[in-house]
Amino acid sequence: MLDITAKSREQFYKLNLKYPFIVPFTSAIIGIEIWKISEDFIIALSAILLISIIFFLITRKFEISIVVFITSFLFLVSSMEKDRSGKFIVGKIVNLTPNSFIIQSEYVKKDFDSDWQKSASYIRIQRDLIKEKEEFDVFDRTILGCKKVKKLKNGWYLCQGIIFFRKIENKGIEKFLSKIRKKSKEILITGKEKTDEWYILEATIFGTNENENEKIILDFAKLGVVHVIAISGSHFATIALVGYFIGQSVSWLILRYTKLIIQPYIIKAFFSLILQVFFLFISGMTKPAIRAFIMSSIFSLSLIAKKPYSLLNSLFASGFFILLFNPFDLWDISFLLSFSSVLFLIVFTPKAKGKLNLLFTTSLIASLGTLPISISTGLPISLISPVANLIFVPIFSVVITLGVFGLISGFLFEPIGFFLFYISSLLVKISSILTEIFSSVVEPFVFYPKVNFPPELAILLIFLFFLSIKRTKFFFTILSLSFILLPITFHYLSKERKYTIGHIVVKEMTSEEGKKEIYFIPLRENLKARDAIQKVIDRKKKDIRCITVCNSPKFKDINIEEIEGKVNLCKDENKEDEKCIF
Repeated sequence: MLDITAKSREQFYKLNLKYPFIVPFTSAIIGIEIWKISEDFIIALSAILLISIIFFLITRKFEISIVVFITSFLFLVSSMEKDRSGKFIVGKIVNLTPNSFIIQSEYVKKDFDSDWQKSASYIRIQRDLIKEKEEFDVFDRTILGCKKVKKLKNGWYLCQGIIFFRKIENKGIEKFLSKIRKKSKEILITGKEKTDEWYILEATIFGTNENENEKIILDFAKLGVVHVIAISGSHFATIALVGYFIGQSVSWLILRYTKLIIQPYIIKAFFSLILQVFFLFISGMTKPAIRAFIMSSIFSLSLIAKKPYSLLNSLFASGFFILLFNPFDLWDISFLLSFSSVLFLIVFTPKAKGKLNLLFTTSLIASLGTLPISISTGLPISLISPVANLIFVPIFSVVITLGVFGLISGFLFEPIGFFLFYISSLLVKISSILTEIFSSVVEPFVFYPKVNFPPELAILLIFLFFLSIKRTKFFFTILSLSFILLPITFHYLSKERKYTIGHIVVKEMTSEEGKKEIYFIPLRENLKARDAIQKVIDRKKKDIRCITVCNSPKFKDINIEEIEGKVNLCKDENKEDEKCIF
């Protein structure tokens, strides 16, 4: 027994030495999760102290237990939520959709005379509730007043009864960054009308989500390739490569025409970092972009310091710094998807055994990385995503490369930038046509499972399971079967059902009497909304207890009582607000 303990302790020392950010990152999660579970400061503090003692008994390292205690305590304090009812909120817009703004609050106060208080949460605002129809972007900050703020889940709130909503004029560095981002978008559009391809290209380069045609996004989701139009590590890898080429040219010129003695790798890393910082600002500093930037910049810095680069350690470092900025990001879907997929890719991707086989295996592992989040949150899971990625990943790799070169060259000579963007838009057009053709065919292979289980814990359990069988002979066979069987199993075991008709999401909840409660959530303008409702009623008329048409001007002219096969309206308004968010 003592030998096992000693060996385990030795393995932990080696792991901590190789990945020094694993302890701070784990400690941050401990502090955030303990507050989420207890919501009592004394209980949470006692739990952190107990965990720190356990760490000391296991590791026999006093400094490790101190790091665990201090880090967990700091994240516990920063995670303590405050009552937000009837308060005025100042926050930054972190995402825009055709129907809503998502605002990360920075400060709140009860009235105009009290002191500002530090805060961190997400507020979802419906666009149709906002009187001022200004153009907003992710660098914009706003002032928002809510008569009532309802908690939807950890870190998320719904603003009800908006008192006022207005933009705060950008100043200083934010104003400068906003101008650069605006100029870059002007280079991209070059005065032409915004098309669906333009929106997708804009999302791929600028990290925005303003596509009015949600059907295209749904088509990409059904194929399991929606990730290709989001900011990811491939963007920053491309940027780093451009920086290295520029640095190589500059270092050659310095060595050729001057007497300065500078190591070429330092110049390469310097230009790589500069371009990565520039692109981080252009992309709006979204969480996936920050994660990718931290990972790629650590690689560049490791070249300068001549230290070995660890992908896994840089992932833990990026997760730590993102949570340090805002602890609520631990429950943010984009953070969970990004972190989990990269974690699985780093640990489980095998060595190259043929490019086609490696691409398929990599796609399968990335899909498995998002599987625990999809199962626990109800996101769509496409069983053909590993195959679809074989087609779409190479296409969008070229799109990203051309887009990045177009962005940089467009600042120097706009026609070159326009030409590269034009080629990119043609490739995006081809991709859109392919998704439209195959989206209806693959519908039977798309599942929407949902279980009442914390997604961050689901990631840990599935990751540990695959890690325990990694060295088995049938490892990739088990991976493949898990990817096929788990979505189907949880889909039919779930109490909640969610599927899409046109641009309407339909959610089904089972009431206490065993009847169905149907919720219709519009994604955009849909002239056939009445037909969609009728279709559901005809199919499940006997099992429906009541129907809720979520509050939206898209459905304001629809009277359910006039639809053939009368059903009752759901009267529980408190339940409606929560169920209408998906």
